[in-house]
Amino acid sequence: MQKYLLFSAPDLATVQRPTLLFLPGTLCDERVWNVQRHALSANWACTIVDYGMADSISAMATIALAKAAGPVIPVGLSMGGMVALEIIRQAPARVVALALFDTDCGADTAQRRRNRDTQIIMAIHGDFRAMIETELLPNYFSAQAVHAVHDAKTRQLLDETVTAMAIDLGVARFAAQITALATRKNSWPLLKTISVPALVVCGAEDRICKPEAHRKMASMMPSATLQYINDAGHLPPLEQPAHTTHVLQSWLASLKL
Repeated sequence: MQKYLLFSAPDLATVQRPTLLFLPGTLCDERVWNVQRHALSANWACTIVDYGMADSISAMATIALAKAAGPVIPVGLSMGGMVALEIIRQAPARVVALALFDTDCGADTAQRRRNRDTQIIMAIHGDFRAMIETELLPNYFSAQAVHAVHDAKTRQLLDETVTAMAIDLGVARFAAQITALATRKNSWPLLKTISVPALVVCGAEDRICKPEAHRKMASMMPSATLQYINDAGHLPPLEQPAHTTHVLQSWLASLKL
């Protein structure tokens, strides 16, 4: 465990400016982080990671680390948050800060594995698009945002973006990512060893990775900042892109790198 104590906030002023490693969630590609990358790229080196056919969180972290030289700030959404934590395991000295969005620090549960088994069976032997529309989309966005904030055209665009990302990645990558999720490590014990600045963000209406779990995550890290995104579910970078960008920009500015 000692190796996790090698990186800490006082060292921030002495390192070269880090690369932001944007880490997508399951069945998401660069489109999920495009708004934030565009907004931040004038002042930061930004890379959105493509995991390829990696079928473990460990392999995804290795791929991500190879995308940049020197210090990094992993910015992970959902499965990408799990990859961010694995990056700390693999290269603690390179991580000067990290941001976790709508993620889960625990190992997979039996119930979640059963749900994933159902989804992959539907995807392989049935209709992949129908699986996306019936199993994923109903849980991704906030009901309040759909009815009170987004008009029908905006909701349609959100649905189309998520569906297009999934279809473009395809069933084989979905199967690989399901395997990665099912075999991931329990990262709760790791949190208390993370002393670099951390941003923990959750959509206030996330039904997949609950807000209360993010409160616990933040409480376990000595230098964590907790933020909730109102009128957002599991994908705030898509559902509330301006608010998400503001939260990320403000936190990065506070690091004074």
